[in-house]
Amino acid sequence: MRAEDINFSPDGDGRTSLETLVHIFDLTNVLLNSVTKKVNMTGAPKPELPFTELRKRTLENLNAASEKLKASSEQELNNYKIIFKMATRLPNALSAIN
Repeated sequence: MRAEDINFSPDGDGRTSLETLVHIFDLTNVLLNSVTKKVNMTGAPKPELPFTELRKRTLENLNAASEKLKASSEQELNNYKIIFKMATRLPNALSAIN
């Protein structure tokens, strides 16, 4: 995609194409974490990835979650949970020590 396409926003107030892809990527992480029984850390720093890497990882997440769900028993499907935990950060003085 061209830079102007990636940065396009339909009305100026909405998300750009890149921001939309970041949002979808975040949602696929939540889905994948659910089926792999991992905690979603809210407030944790997120890496900034180029468009092509975001697209690639989004598709990989969807594929991995799909494969896991297809191989799941009915009981496993009933037991998947989406778990969120707030990321904690040490105060600046403490982080310098640690």
